[in-house]
Amino acid sequence: WCDQRRRWCWPLRPVAAAILSGTLQYVAPENLFGKKIRDEATDFYALGVVFYELLAGRAPFPEGEPHEVIAAIIQEEPFPPARFNPAIPEEYERFVLSMLAKKPSLRLKDHAGLRAATDRLLLQPGISP
Repeated sequence: WCDQRRRWCWPLRPVAAAILSGTLQYVAPENLFGKKIRDEATDFYALGVVFYELLAGRAPFPEGEPHEVIAAIIQEEPFPPARFNPAIPEEYERFVLSMLAKKPSLRLKDHAGLRAATDRLLLQPGISP
């Protein structure tokens, strides 16, 4: 499966593509290189996708063929959620996009950090839990 625009090929067999397609949007970029990393950074990426969907009403990357979704997750930045829902506060948008960072080191470090960040967001004026 090749992407001629970007001039690269992905050695993904159709069976593997079918298995991945259901949850592919939630797979962290570092796990798309054949690594099987299971840590808080990959969890936070998946949670960031869920938050993005809640705010924007859609996934961060367009649906499509598995190789297209993989290419988007690895190479493209998602559109800011406010593009799809202008009512989203800027702080929420920054928070969600930070959870979708390509580099795991740029995401939240631990669950305590997640709790602190969500508490800060919920304490903003005009926001009720």
